[in-house]
Amino acid sequence: MNAATSTPSAATPASLEFALLQSWLASPSALQLPLHHIESQQQAKGREVQRLLLQTHLQNRGSGDVVRPCTFQTVCSTPIAGLAPAKVGPGNCTPSLSQDRT
Repeated sequence: MNAATSTPSAATPASLEFALLQSWLASPSALQLPLHHIESQQQAKGREVQRLLLQTHLQNRGSGDVVRPCTFQTVCSTPIAGLAPAKVGPGNCTPSLSQDRT
């Protein structure tokens, strides 16, 4: 998986919204609110940050799929002596994510 290495020079809508959330959480008025109110507001404001991040990603990505669809397959890393591969149980196998190469 390739990670994005470029750093945007201008502030993004998501980074501005996150800065507002940080500022609000540290504000004297927020420090006086009951915890359940803080949690509720932080959850709503955090969802907005996530929405803005996704929106920016989709705009940068453009239309269409970037990669082939991923499929799950079971990889058995520890074979059990005396058992055929079909009889290896889920406790001995781990699911892995792989791209369909067809």
